[in-house]
Amino acid sequence: LKVLKGILPSSITLHEGKLQPWDLAWVYNYYKKNYLAIDEVAISEYFPLRSTLPALMKLYEDFFGLCFRKTEKMDLWSPDLESYAVYKKGHYLGSVILDLFPRPYKFTHAAHVTIIPTVKDVSGKYYPGVMVLLTNFTPESKERPSLLKRSEVITFFHEFGHVIHALLGATELASTSGTATKGDFVEMPSQMLEEWLWDPAIVASVSSHYKTKKPLPSEMITQMALLKHFDIGESLLRQIYLAGVSLAYYQEGTQKDLQRLW
Repeated sequence: LKVLKGILPSSITLHEGKLQPWDLAWVYNYYKKNYLAIDEVAISEYFPLRSTLPALMKLYEDFFGLCFRKTEKMDLWSPDLESYAVYKKGHYLGSVILDLFPRPYKFTHAAHVTIIPTVKDVSGKYYPGVMVLLTNFTPESKERPSLLKRSEVITFFHEFGHVIHALLGATELASTSGTATKGDFVEMPSQMLEEWLWDPAIVASVSSHYKTKKPLPSEMITQMALLKHFDIGESLLRQIYLAGVSLAYYQEGTQKDLQRLW
């Protein structure tokens, strides 16, 4: 933050020497563009939704030996949804519904939602599940297709990791199936999987400029790698703080002042 305060444009003012929360995203982007030579808009041109999402899903097919088959003529709650049947070694595991674009009253973040959990009984019989992946990507227009920001590419891959966890993590009890785990574990598989999107070969393989069809240039990929460590201290300190709170809550003893511990 000391560095950021030293390069602030005139349009950003400090309050009692501190940056305002609503200015942070703009300042971060200003720094990345002017000091790391990273233009998020230019990068997004290499990630058109209609070619990037199938490429990301192909990674999951290869990683886990799966097959996604698009389902046609599904009568769902919105006409712009997509549905895929998921198979492993010819066995049907369940369906994934992609709800990709914003509409009135829709959940505004990104998330995986289990509609029907996968279950495997004691005999090994598999009961398929139904999963929904919610995002709010910018729809295509007459001028250009839907282009994903780098962060949106990672978000989709992360949330799709939850979908796969939910489909493959079948248990005998529906209430403990898939992502119905302890809260401090549920994010682990997706966070582990999204690390692949920092691998230069992987990034190049899922990118394709919406005009030239060329993959993201190696020099841009190298610059993107700088973002992995940009401001990482703040995010890691937050995670350490949350872990510390969790440990304090569950340490020995039954009578605790939770507000004080927080």
